[in-house]
Amino acid sequence: MAININTLNIQPLSTSELRRQFDTWSAIRFEYLDFIFQQRQFDEQDADRISAEFLQIETTLLMSAASRNSRVMTTPRLSYLVNVPGRRGQNCAMLCPRSQVEELSFGDYAGEFYLSTYIDAEGLPHVPDDFWEHVVALSKYEGFEYSDNSPPNVPTPEAKAIRRSGRSEIYKLIRDFTMHKICGGDLENFGRLEVRWPIKIRWETFLEQFEDASGGKTSVQKISA
Repeated sequence: MAININTLNIQPLSTSELRRQFDTWSAIRFEYLDFIFQQRQFDEQDADRISAEFLQIETTLLMSAASRNSRVMTTPRLSYLVNVPGRRGQNCAMLCPRSQVEELSFGDYAGEFYLSTYIDAEGLPHVPDDFWEHVVALSKYEGFEYSDNSPPNVPTPEAKAIRRSGRSEIYKLIRDFTMHKICGGDLENFGRLEVRWPIKIRWETFLEQFEDASGGKTSVQKISA
């Protein structure tokens, strides 16, 4: 179910302004957790209200992250709600002005927050070394993961064996890019890098890590080469 949040009066906040929201946000999160984990029953009106209030929090966090990067639109262009029993979640995203791809997205699903960005595969051969330093820095988070949106063509048993190998998320990224170039594949929809946190994490801990992952030296936004 799509939700139009572009008409809401949501503005990016500074770190100190975000911290001042914790008490209010905590009350909303507790109610949202009851909803997504089905701890008690809500009628449709209350469910819509709770989802909308928590989506505003997530959109505020996303806009605050995006405001640190001039390459990302500072107005949310897309949001949607996933409502599958036992796997509820919602998402808001910024679209790349050039490609209209979801350049940066933030939300929750199945009891986890996630922040993700697409990988500009065509730009990978031209990125400087500090790009890879950013990727390595992100890997310190337990919830860091590379996911392939469009697996490369693997026509031979040898290629399939290589495709199945690897524990490192960074290795998988380089492996898939190389195989896309050699074997063919959809580089426009190459993949994403994502950082996840348990949705019950303390706000102070989450904000510190979220700011690091979205706007600091380890910014997930820097992965959009």
